[in-house]
Amino acid sequence: MTSIFDFVQKRILWIMLGVLVLEFVLFKVYFTAQLAPYYPTVSDQLVTYNAVYEAYYAIQDHGLAQAFQLDLAIKQGVFKGWLVPFLGLGFALLLGPFRETIVITNFVFFVIGQIAVWRFLSKRYDGSSALLGWGLFLLGGTHYFWAGGIDDMRFDYAGMIIFGIAFLLLLSIYEAPTPRKFWLFVLTFGIATSTRSIIIVYLLGTLGLVLLQSGAMWLIRRHDAENLKRFKFIFSLGIISTLITGTFIGVNWTYISAYYVNLKVSAEDAIRRNEGGTSSILGLVIYYPQIAVLHFANHILVAAVSFAIWLGIVRRRPAEQKLDWRDIYRTISPVSLIIGGITITICILGIVSVSSLRLQAYILVVTVSVILLLGLWKWRQSREPINWQEFRQRVSSPLVVASAAALAFYVAATSYAPSPVVVGVLTIPMVITITLLLAEGAMPLLSSNALQKAACGLALIGLANYGYAMILPRRFTPAVQGDGIAANQLMADLALVTAARSQTTINWMLVHPGFTSLGFNIYLYEHNDPGRVPGLLHLSAPIFAASEKELLQNLERADVVIAFDPVPPQRGFEYPFHTSLRDLEPVWRQYLEQHYRAEGTYALKNAQWQIGLFVRTDNLNQRSESAYAEVSPVSRR
Repeated sequence: MTSIFDFVQKRILWIMLGVLVLEFVLFKVYFTAQLAPYYPTVSDQLVTYNAVYEAYYAIQDHGLAQAFQLDLAIKQGVFKGWLVPFLGLGFALLLGPFRETIVITNFVFFVIGQIAVWRFLSKRYDGSSALLGWGLFLLGGTHYFWAGGIDDMRFDYAGMIIFGIAFLLLLSIYEAPTPRKFWLFVLTFGIATSTRSIIIVYLLGTLGLVLLQSGAMWLIRRHDAENLKRFKFIFSLGIISTLITGTFIGVNWTYISAYYVNLKVSAEDAIRRNEGGTSSILGLVIYYPQIAVLHFANHILVAAVSFAIWLGIVRRRPAEQKLDWRDIYRTISPVSLIIGGITITICILGIVSVSSLRLQAYILVVTVSVILLLGLWKWRQSREPINWQEFRQRVSSPLVVASAAALAFYVAATSYAPSPVVVGVLTIPMVITITLLLAEGAMPLLSSNALQKAACGLALIGLANYGYAMILPRRFTPAVQGDGIAANQLMADLALVTAARSQTTINWMLVHPGFTSLGFNIYLYEHNDPGRVPGLLHLSAPIFAASEKELLQNLERADVVIAFDPVPPQRGFEYPFHTSLRDLEPVWRQYLEQHYRAEGTYALKNAQWQIGLFVRTDNLNQRSESAYAEVSPVSRR
C-alpha cells in the first residue's frame, strides 16, 4: 500500500485532473439522462435559468452594451447574488444556450470546493489527511440533495462553497493571524455578497462568536499576547465585514426590504413555518438538526465509527498512557465548552427526531468499519505517551471555529423561514473538523501505512458514493419521471394553443414547482422561440388565500387557464390558495365551463393531482360584464 501511495503522491496533479474529468463525465451523463429530458422544477432555480436565457437572447438581439440597458431579470436579482447567473450567462455565450451548459457553473464550484479542501489539509498535514478530507467531502449529502445540490441552479450550492472557503481562512487566522490571510478573508467576504448574499449573515455571526471566545480567553489567561493578537485581527475583520455588509444593505435596501423583510412582516412567514413544520417551538428547535442529519448522515456515521475504534485503541495502551477524561476536560476552555455543548445538543435532537436512516447509510457503516479495521491490522503502539497538551492545542481551534459557524447559522436560519437547503453551508466546516480530529487522533497511534490505507479507502468510498449518486439517483422514481413527462406534455400543448396569438394571458391557478410561468418561458427559450416570451402575460397563483372576486377577475382576464381538474382533497399541509380553490370551486368551475373548453388533462402520480388545460371559447373583446356578475347568486359563498 505504501508503494501505491507513493505512486499516487508523485503523480497527484495528473491523478486529480483525471478524477475531475471522470467526475465531469459522470455529472454530464447524469444531467443529460435524468434532468435535461424534463422541464426544471423548483421556482428558485427557474428564476436563474429564466434570467440567463433572457439576458442571452437580449445580447443576441441588441448587443452586449444595449442589452444591459434593458430591464433584465438578471439585474433585478443582484441583491441575492449576481455571480451564479452571470457565470451561467458566460457559459451560455461560450457553449450555447442550453441547460447542460448553464449548469456547468455549479460543477465549477464543486471543483473549487474539492481543491480548497485538498489544499488546506495537504498544507496542514500530508496527502493522507487530504485524501480523508476529500473522501468526506464527496460523502456529503448536500451535493445530491433534491434542492440546492450540484444539479440545482439556485445560488445555495455556490454559497456553500464560498462559505466553506471563508471558514478555512477564518480558521487559519484564528490559529496564526497574518495580514495576507486577513485580506484574503475580506476578499472572500466580498465575493460572498456577490454569490449568495444571505451567507454574510452567517459569517458575521461566526465572527462575533469567535471574537467573543478570543476575548474571553485573553481575559482568562491574563492578557496573553497570542490571544490579544488573535482578538485584534478578528475584531478588525468584524469591523470591515460589518462595513461591507452595511454598504451592501444600503445600496440594495429596496430589494432586500421587499424580498426578505416583507416575508417576516406578512402572512407568508406563518405559511412558510406551517409548510416546514416549525409552527410549534419544538418543531422550530429540531427542524435544522433534522435536516442536518439528512445532509451529514455519512459524516456522522464515519465520525462515530472512527471514534469508537479510537477509544478501543487508547484503552489498549499502557495504563499511564490511557485516556483520562479529566485531561480532555482541561483541554477545553469554558467558552468553547459552552459553544460546543449547545451545538452537540442541537445535533442530538436532530438525530433522535429522525426515525430511520437509509440502507445506504448502514452499508456505509459496515464498509468504513471494515476498512478501518484492515488499516489497523498492522497497528503498532507508540512508545511515547500521547501529548494531550499538544493534542488540545491542535484540535481546539477547529472545534471553536466550527462550533461558532454552526451556532451562528442555527440562530440566523431559525429566526427566518425554514428551508431544507441552507444547512448545506456547513458541509466544508463539517468535513474539515472531522478530518482534523481523525488526523490528530490517529497520528500518535497508527503507523503511516495504516493511516494511508484508511485514507485511500475513505477516498474511494467517497468517489464511489459520487458515482452512485450520478448513475442511480435515488430521487428520480418512476412517479417523479412520470410527473416530468406530464409537465413536458403540458408545455408542448400550451405552446400549440398560444402559437396563433400575438398576446396571450395565461392564468396559472395552482402552486406547483413544475407547472409555472417561468417553466413555460424556459420551454420557449429552449425550443428556439424566444420572440414569443415578451407577448405572454402570466397571472401566477399566490400562496395566500384568494377571494371569490379575485379568482373570477383573473378568469375573466385570461385566454388560457391551467387549473386543477378537480381540486384534490387535502393531504397534510397545503397552501391557503389551494384551500380557497376547493372552497370556491363551484363558483369558478361554473365560469370555467361557460367560457372555456378543455384542451387536455395531465395526471401527476407523485402528487396525486389531475391538472387541466383550458382555452377560452368566447372573444375577449365581447366581454362587457364582469365575471363576478355572470355567476348566479345561488353559487356564491
